[in-house]
Amino acid sequence: MAITNYGELIADAKRYAKRSGLTDLDRFVQLAEMRIMYGSGDENDQLFTEPVRLQSMVVEGDITIAAAATEATLPSGFLEFAESPYISGTRSTPLEVITGANRILRSPSLPTEQPTEYAIVGNKMKFNATADQAYTIPATYYALTALTEAADTNELLTARPDIYLHAILIEIGLFTMSQTAISQALTQYKGSVSGAERYENKRRYKGTLVMKSDGGTP
Repeated sequence: MAITNYGELIADAKRYAKRSGLTDLDRFVQLAEMRIMYGSGDENDQLFTEPVRLQSMVVEGDITIAAAATEATLPSGFLEFAESPYISGTRSTPLEVITGANRILRSPSLPTEQPTEYAIVGNKMKFNATADQAYTIPATYYALTALTEAADTNELLTARPDIYLHAILIEIGLFTMSQTAISQALTQYKGSVSGAERYENKRRYKGTLVMKSDGGTP
């Protein structure tokens, strides 16, 4: 039976971990979501994992820059942009990211015009200009809604419950200090993530190659 909600996820986590008496699994779910959203450790760490970025985590929405504003609030749950943001209008204008925010943050004064660059600081987009009018940024971004008993499902759990399950089992293994459980769960977790990525890449680019003649004479 597939895992479809929070309660079923908790029940299966206990069953797979062989820890039926384990309580307060909320914290393990939260730690698992931190690993999914942000990754864990660095490349030399035995428990290193990359952040998960799958199409089931992609959300579309608008970010509004108010007139006379130098920043805008990012959407709830925002992790990173899935596509480069741009300002909509008669002629859409791409926004360039500034890797280091110092150029914006240390600027003594900003011109009043349409922003062209941004830096992400906390939950804000900070711009290289004071907006001369209100602007809209159609945003395509990665996000993850946290699971709770009240909000008992989300897009990732529906699409790939195995990723959630194995991420929780890693955290349970760390809590119980079982190296065998940690190793098994980590291998399964990485396999689930890489399998999902391969499937998405195959689906995205699958098709028939069509060769067109340019109409010229050989």
